[in-house]
Amino acid sequence: MEQINVVTALSELPFPLAPVPHKPASSLHLIARDSHSYLPRGAEAQPQQQESLALVRLYSQETTQLSADQWRAFIKERQLVHLHHGIYREPEDEPTPLMRAASLGLLTPAGYHHRIRYSRTTAAWVLGYLPELPEGRLHVDYDRDNRFNLPRPCRANFASHQAQLRPYDTMTIGPIRLTTPLKTALDIITHSLDESDLAIVRAILLDSHNSVTPELLLQSAREHINLKATALLRAQHLAHQLMAGPLRLGPSPVGS
Repeated sequence: MEQINVVTALSELPFPLAPVPHKPASSLHLIARDSHSYLPRGAEAQPQQQESLALVRLYSQETTQLSADQWRAFIKERQLVHLHHGIYREPEDEPTPLMRAASLGLLTPAGYHHRIRYSRTTAAWVLGYLPELPEGRLHVDYDRDNRFNLPRPCRANFASHQAQLRPYDTMTIGPIRLTTPLKTALDIITHSLDESDLAIVRAILLDSHNSVTPELLLQSAREHINLKATALLRAQHLAHQLMAGPLRLGPSPVGS
């Protein structure tokens, strides 16, 4: 009987379970769905949004394993563009939800990709409702019934929040989990102290590529009895403001 090289067989799968021979180590090569894969589960893509394969090219000093001098020369030679937290992209590659998600995947501690969920303004950036990732720590949720401790070297990068991780509030893009547009809007209304963040909620409500309407936001806000009174007032104000005028005519998310 002919013997099968198990490693070779695994490396040839569509989503390899073993490293591909001679695979370059200079960047993150992530095979995943295109930018429309951020649609909530169950949502139907339009004909022009058919699934296709996309290659995400991201670089950091850690992934390239270059010395500091070599890394600086590499950035200059390739004219790489800084994305965030020391992660760079190719100048011709426009950021998409998939690219932004993949970049956070590089920062996620090993073994934690399915234990945490990116949320709040961090999720809003991935989804394209913010042009730049806000400075400071990344917002992540963890299940209140499954407490955990992030590795000490990583803790400075994350602001962790106890939450109930309901399946219908969570979606997946590339290597990470994050809150849906509706959950993201509710979280920002509830927890953000910066009034300028309400522009994110308006962008979500005006985006024709998701299913979030002013009516749905208001209904969901009323159903969450743990929402603060001020948060409910914010939801009512935004919903009534948008229901009074033309709906869902705003620009699409950034880089979607």
